[in-house]
Amino acid sequence: LISHERVLDFRTGVLERSFEWESPTGPRIRVRSRRLVSFEERCSIAFRLEIEVLSGRGRLGLSSLLLNHQGKEEAQHELDPRRAAAIEGALEPLAWVSDEDRMSMLVRTRRSGMTAACVAVNAVGGSRPSTVVQRSGQFECAVDFAFDVVEGDRLTLDKLAAYSTGGPAVTSEAVLAEAHGAVSRAWDLGFDELMARQRAALDWFWMRSDVRIEGDDEAQQAVR
Repeated sequence: LISHERVLDFRTGVLERSFEWESPTGPRIRVRSRRLVSFEERCSIAFRLEIEVLSGRGRLGLSSLLLNHQGKEEAQHELDPRRAAAIEGALEPLAWVSDEDRMSMLVRTRRSGMTAACVAVNAVGGSRPSTVVQRSGQFECAVDFAFDVVEGDRLTLDKLAAYSTGGPAVTSEAVLAEAHGAVSRAWDLGFDELMARQRAALDWFWMRSDVRIEGDDEAQQAVR
């Protein structure tokens, strides 16, 4: 790892991460990721990964995942105070599907009978993948992309996801259909439009909520 930076921008509502990395046996790459939880499309999440090959050549793998961990984290994280109580076994997997364009998971809580669905859509731009492999199971759905890259290649992976929930009176089919509809609406808008709408929503928020103390940057930061 050569460099790394992560920034949460409260003006745009986007978490951005960038780093440069060099493989001991392959290429050197620059990676930039941007992600947001949409304020406008309330059940939608957007993610864009951009990779530039700075030097060398080799095979590059990317995996897009939906995970249902249920407390199966590694034992070394047991003392992490940020972790909630383990919920292993609390969710009953009902359905899981993975193909090149779309992944979905449907689960139900064992005690309350609530149903939750998550659907994600993937699209690759720039270099075309040499292989695409789909995997699906009750705890993990994935699409694995492999690229043969050379210096100067650029590629992007856009991933849009949406979720839906329903009580015991709502059928699992209806919950899943709602998640599919939400991710389709997000996909029709696209990552760039979702990001523009996120910025517009926060411009309006800060116009009404910002506190400004002229001449004292530390005090202004403190009251924010």
